[in-house]
Amino acid sequence: VEKLMKGHLFDIFSEPNANRRAHVIKEFWVPSSECLFLDRLGAFRGHDAILDLIDGLRKSMDDLAFELTAPIEVLSPGAESFQVARIKWAGGPKGELPMVFGEDVATVVEGKIKTMYAFVE
Repeated sequence: VEKLMKGHLFDIFSEPNANRRAHVIKEFWVPSSECLFLDRLGAFRGHDAILDLIDGLRKSMDDLAFELTAPIEVLSPGAESFQVARIKWAGGPKGELPMVFGEDVATVVEGKIKTMYAFVE
């Protein structure tokens, strides 16, 4: 689960190459018809909607980079087939002080991210 959460932050949101992001989202997330990413901008259903959101963020800040601000927390209520994880992060232009802080909470089913809730400060 920690690999998924780090991968979502670094290999999807921080990745400048759109083709690489598309490949990784298919690897880390459940099938497109089953996934949801929710933040203050709205509800994004499916891989393409999530990738469109990230493309928009990267267009406004091409050198966008993220870092962890706390250890990843994982809840496993009795079975590894369903877990909940939280990652706290900071982001901004690469090499500069972070401009935005937040945390993502995800449900992970059978080793894949199913839903992610992003809280941005």
